[in-house]
Amino acid sequence: CELLVHLMEQNNIILKIDDVEPIIQAICTTKTPNLYAFACLLDVETSYRNAVSRGNIIKVVQSSALNTGNPEFQELLLILLKCYENRDDYDEVVSLAFDEAVGQS
Repeated sequence: CELLVHLMEQNNIILKIDDVEPIIQAICTTKTPNLYAFACLLDVETSYRNAVSRGNIIKVVQSSALNTGNPEFQELLLILLKCYENRDDYDEVVSLAFDEAVGQS
């Protein structure tokens, strides 16, 4: 992700949202998310925040519950929720995430 952000900035490349979705999915399923690189990717083009899905949020809640000693998952969850906060189903997603977190603990 860091290399991608660097190349995008250096060559003035903007990816389509469809191309960013798998990158976000990979970040959400990794064992150690690189929060800085992910935040940089979201800042390169703010429309990428629309690629965050409810599935991404639930996956990070699950990972966070399984890796309680790794605070990066909680931080990643906050970033994802911030990306999602202006959507109509935000309250529903937060409720689902809470239910999932309670079920995992």
